Amino acid sequence: MFGLMRTRIAAQPPEAREARRLAYCGTCKALGAGYGQRARLLLSHDAVFLAELLEALDPSPGPADPGLRSYNCLARPEALPLALRFAAAANVFLAEGLLADRLLDAPGPGTRLAGRLLEEPFRRAAADLEAWGVPVDRIRDLLATQEGREARAREGVRSPEQSLLDLAEPTAEGSALLFAAAARRVGRPDAERSMEALGRAFGLLVYLLDAYEDEARDARRGEFNAFLAAYAGAPGPEARAAYRRRLRGAGAAVAGALADLPLPGPIRGRLEQRLNANLALRLGDSEACGCPSRTPGLRALARRGLERAREVAESTAPGAPSWLRALLAPPAFLLILPLALVWPAWVPRGRGFREALGLAFNLMVVGEAGRLLLRPLRFAAGPEDPSGLAGAATEAVAEHVKKKGHGGGGGCCDACDCCDSCDCCDSCNCCDSCDCDC
Repeated sequence: MFGLMRTRIAAQPPEAREARRLAYCGTCKALGAGYGQRARLLLSHDAVFLAELLEALDPSPGPADPGLRSYNCLARPEALPLALRFAAAANVFLAEGLLADRLLDAPGPGTRLAGRLLEEPFRRAAADLEAWGVPVDRIRDLLATQEGREARAREGVRSPEQSLLDLAEPTAEGSALLFAAAARRVGRPDAERSMEALGRAFGLLVYLLDAYEDEARDARRGEFNAFLAAYAGAPGPEARAAYRRRLRGAGAAVAGALADLPLPGPIRGRLEQRLNANLALRLGDSEACGCPSRTPGLRALARRGLERAREVAESTAPGAPSWLRALLAPPAFLLILPLALVWPAWVPRGRGFREALGLAFNLMVVGEAGRLLLRPLRFAAGPEDPSGLAGAATEAVAEHVKKKGHGGGGGCCDACDCCDSCDCCDSCNCCDSCDCDC
């Protein structure tokens, strides 16, 4: 999966933000608990999307574990819901397929090293999925046909449409099998057909979109690209327009499959909105974002930081006597203030001092701190995707997460109050510091 379903949740109500964060952090922690900490580098927005779907379909989800609610990345939940464990296993399994494809295209030493480092997580994820009823061998057989399909595409004996459908089939059918098995596993056989259709449509979309986005890079490196191969390496303006229409049609098919799922209306609406906004941005539809371009000044940033630090101080030791709370509030304020001034969106509202201190053990905060040390200081309030750390492993693994450096759980727009009607803050400046008044 290629990161299509990343989210910007500034416009969402608090319960939607909380649900998304629980799915994101929960999938990440499930990766670490099930397959080792190195597997957390593989975290994908699309695996989180699968987790959200399964949590919405699960007939008996139960209350969220306190460890999942914690911003502390080292806080380990006592129990991980099946939806999160399944999504984590699927994440690792699909990363194995991506790495195998990468080994065919560019079998460099870094790619081979990544394969050796992740060999054990790959094995364990496949074993878990097989135990949960996923036809692992059948999916692997499908993916193994990719090389032959690419050879046929290079021959140019088929029409572009036929060639593209043939090339995308392993990804589409593999995703269909995985999604259908997921529905069965969470006890929703009534949703199996709809989940299978969704997986097929989603797999087709991400494959075609990935080829469209990587055209220039693949041409520069001399690697296979489905878009270029389908049009004999020289797609003209008409071919590009036709391909973009095909991508929009594939997106409509995903939206239609989502509509057929027995999901609560608000959840279905949020997922469809996320899909449409992301696809529009990937295709460069500038009209998709109606945010005004505005970057707030230091005064506004300072005001937001002071407000967040004061909220944490006031919520310190809520069950203690008033005199003790008054005694603890000033040091709590001073400890949290530096973080609140630089990243106010990181300071959780209504969580208290202890939860705010847990941010010192949040990988996304640590990663952003490192980024600030390597470039001139800029005030940016949002979480950064921990998958940006994947570059430290290999490019092959990093490709599993598209758009490195952008937000798991919303990027710069996470937990801010601006852009109330915007779901595409990457294309505007108004949310750069999460303190605008737009």
